[in-house]
Amino acid sequence: MQILIVDDEAPIINMLLKRIGRWGYDALSAQNGTDALKLIKAQPIDLILLDVYLKETSAIELIPKIKIIIAEATDKPI
Repeated sequence: MQILIVDDEAPIINMLLKRIGRWGYDALSAQNGTDALKLIKAQPIDLILLDVYLKETSAIELIPKIKIIIAEATDKPI
């Protein structure tokens, strides 16, 4: 399972990366919406942990973009 952590606070990302790694999962991280979208386009992601309040954008603005990328990649509506 590939998990993506999207948060603009490095200490939170580091804590989650360690915890998820201990549970035996692979995790990637992005500190902003732009980087998150690039990662989602580049590889399949099974779970996204998304901070609601990012500095450059909000989760509310990012979620529709994520849905479009995943729908295009899988040919399945979300």
